[in-house]
Amino acid sequence: MSRIAFVSDIHSNLQALTAVLAEVERLQCDAVYCLGDQVGYGARPTECLALLRDVGAKALTGNHDAMVTGREKGEGFNERSKIAAAVNRDMLSQEDLAYLAGLPDTISHRPDVLLCHGSPSSYNQYTYFKIDFSLTVDQMRRQGLTRCFLGHTHHPVLYDGEVLRYDRALDFSLDRQHAYIINPGSVGQPRDGDWRSSFAVWDDEAEVLRFHRVEYDVAAAREDILGAGLPDRLGDRLLEGK
Repeated sequence: MSRIAFVSDIHSNLQALTAVLAEVERLQCDAVYCLGDQVGYGARPTECLALLRDVGAKALTGNHDAMVTGREKGEGFNERSKIAAAVNRDMLSQEDLAYLAGLPDTISHRPDVLLCHGSPSSYNQYTYFKIDFSLTVDQMRRQGLTRCFLGHTHHPVLYDGEVLRYDRALDFSLDRQHAYIINPGSVGQPRDGDWRSSFAVWDDEAEVLRFHRVEYDVAAAREDILGAGLPDRLGDRLLEGK
């Protein structure tokens, strides 16, 4: 395996996922991993799950996936999240719900590379502030890990053990012996002030990482949300990237 696309936090945004997967194909990636939250918030969960299956994506569970399947009961979720989870649940088939319920919490890409949603400890835990990244790196070192790919915060970032890097226009050459945390950002609901979908591509042989942004039909995604009777804010925030 060589060029791997990492996507996360799709949140039932079909227009965003379609645009990202088209770019993944153009970049000739060899595999796709989804770091959780395929559903929730948006209006097209069935189609998003089908698209990911079509490209053979390997996926793990996120907190909104767990909420939709009933594994999570709503503690810590705001009212808009609960409404969206209930709407998504009603849209999905029993087969789709069983698929989501069966997703693993983590995936080992290789012995030193772990994939998760929030942190290696929990899909609900945010790796957001520098102290969170530092503690996760300490945990990685105890487990013999050199790479941790995660999502959950909807912010693309690379942490090298010292610096949080948000300057995403460059290729990053990774030291094979060094520990890194990589968050590819969100496909379906970016929150870093940039409305465009975010994902990352890692060459696991050359050890080169690059973040990508992709424009998509955000107005159509918003209209889907409003048409499904979901809270207006869930559509409006897509325009703002917040």
